[in-house]
Amino acid sequence: MLRAFLHERLLRREHRLDLLGTVTLTAAVTLLLVAFLEGSEAWGWASPLTLACLIGAGGGLALLLWQEQRAREPMLPLGLFRTRLMAACAATFFFPAGAAAAHAHREREERPPVMPPTAA
Repeated sequence: MLRAFLHERLLRREHRLDLLGTVTLTAAVTLLLVAFLEGSEAWGWASPLTLACLIGAGGGLALLLWQEQRAREPMLPLGLFRTRLMAACAATFFFPAGAAAAHAHREREERPPVMPPTAA
């Protein structure tokens, strides 16, 4: 039945991989995750390592925006976010994720420290 009614035209053409956009997004997200994970416990938020990761992530995201505007076939087309539906979908993903992270951090802060057993 599909063969009778579905006639699809396939246009074959050469595609280009947005390698700089892919590497930049991967590096920026990795630096941001490392800053959040290590900055909250191991390094501290004011640590030079945490600040360097946050600055690197911000620079990577800025480079990603620049690259995606000029790429012939961008990995993440920025025009998607001009529509209300995509902007709403992105917001409904990021806001609950941030709230869950804040809740997990608050829960960890309120937990009493584990005391080692005393020697008798």
